[in-house]
Amino acid sequence: MGTFISQAQAVNFNGLQALAGLAIFLFGIKVMGDTLKVLAGNRMKQLIDRYTTNPVMGVIVGATVTGLIQSSSGTTALTISLVRSGIMNLKQAVGIIMGANIGTTITAILIGFHLSAYAPYFLIVGAFMAMMAKKPRTENYGMLLLGFGALFFGLSTMGDSLKVLADMPLFKEDLAVSLANNKFAGVGLGMCMTLLIQSSSATIGILQTLYSEGVLSLHGALPILFGDNIGTTITAVLAAVGGSIAAKRAAAAHVCFNLIGTIIFLIIFPLFYQYIDWIGHTLNLNKMMQIAFAHASFNVTTTIVLLPFAGGLVFLVTKLIRDTNHEDEVKTSVVLDKKIIEESPEVAVSVAYKATIEMAQICEKMIVQTRKYINTKDYNLVSKIRGYEDIVNDINDRIADYLVEIVAYPLPEKDATLHSNLFYTLKDLERIGDQCINVVKYFDTIYDAKEELTPMALDELMRMFDLLDSIMKNTISLINNPSRDLINTMDLEEEQLDDLEIVVKNGYIERVKNKEPMGATATTVFIDIVSDLERIGDHCYNICTRTKKLF
Repeated sequence: MGTFISQAQAVNFNGLQALAGLAIFLFGIKVMGDTLKVLAGNRMKQLIDRYTTNPVMGVIVGATVTGLIQSSSGTTALTISLVRSGIMNLKQAVGIIMGANIGTTITAILIGFHLSAYAPYFLIVGAFMAMMAKKPRTENYGMLLLGFGALFFGLSTMGDSLKVLADMPLFKEDLAVSLANNKFAGVGLGMCMTLLIQSSSATIGILQTLYSEGVLSLHGALPILFGDNIGTTITAVLAAVGGSIAAKRAAAAHVCFNLIGTIIFLIIFPLFYQYIDWIGHTLNLNKMMQIAFAHASFNVTTTIVLLPFAGGLVFLVTKLIRDTNHEDEVKTSVVLDKKIIEESPEVAVSVAYKATIEMAQICEKMIVQTRKYINTKDYNLVSKIRGYEDIVNDINDRIADYLVEIVAYPLPEKDATLHSNLFYTLKDLERIGDQCINVVKYFDTIYDAKEELTPMALDELMRMFDLLDSIMKNTISLINNPSRDLINTMDLEEEQLDDLEIVVKNGYIERVKNKEPMGATATTVFIDIVSDLERIGDHCYNICTRTKKLF
């Protein structure tokens, strides 16, 4: 009886040790991923900003970004968030999702090098670097080493405790044999493991450890590997919940990609098993590296097979996820997905920046319609202009809230400056909308009083509008693509508008002195109209002035 209790205690102890090792391993993966996001933030944003409709480039971007942040789930969730924000279309997303599956194999390959013996050195050096660093970048490198060390230390701890399972009849004779004889059970187990842990890198690491310690045979491990790849798609599905039709289709594309890959490899399983077994012996790979090689082979081969059919995959998910609300026909103004902030605050700043461009474009429409109302007296345009103002105010509030959420996350200096500038740019654009409404109100009072501006006064206002049209277009171009030439042009236009304001006001004074016919209401509000138009130019120039600081 005493012997049985001692054995049970030993098993319990090993179980706790395995859980502790798993906890340290997961901690290491999280620290590595979070730190790499910070270190690679700008490069990741640049890669995503330069995505292309070419699926091959999408694969390269997806693989590279995942390699930088060490998380295929993170890349996929970010991609889906960009789709639901309208920044990326479905065809672009499919290529990136395929690439993300390739990029995630890097973690398994690192584990395959079996660096557990060096884990204590990584932990010690990383901890001291992180604690004693005076510069954020040095601290980040310290945290990266700390996460790297924790990953291998956790694997080693977990492996030591799992060795006992290889000698237990329950695992050696029952579970291992059952999984080896039933591929579908292995796929199901792999899916459940990834659904539970929410990290395919972690479950692949656990699988590598189980195979390395002899708990599983290669025949039993490979189906679990396939299931791991299906299970990781749950992150994409969760990211698409409550999103647009395009986001749901992107998540469906991810599921279809891994599901089709698994079906293909289950069909050719005997050949794949022989190939992995042969390559392991030929290259003298350790067992962990053998699983890493199998993981890479699965994802690279699936990508090569399905990449030529990327268009077909888009067609398939479009048919599977039907647009019952006709979203495809409606272009929403701005969608700001806060999940992007969690995955990459730098990319979130870029999304807010692009939303700000759309806000500026609506302000331009307000100026055009205000001018049209002055010339045509068509009162239907007033409701249209007020509708634009509502959109501007709504976008302003949403972008401002979005920027406030980003404040909680660290940003590289350049992105932090841009983030700060956006707050002021929003205020300037919102004020441009207000100024347009002011001008409309002034003309409402003029037309209600059955009065008219003199031809000379109207001509002077149209000259101001001509200049404002150019200034607003250049402001949008400047926000979209800053350049020294545009800044110089806007410097000149601002001077011209200021000079024109003086000319118009002086002309008004002369007309009043000469008692030229213009109604009392029109005479009273004319200077206010001129001032509001000049202030629109001022707000545009404020944006220009802040852009100068970026050079």
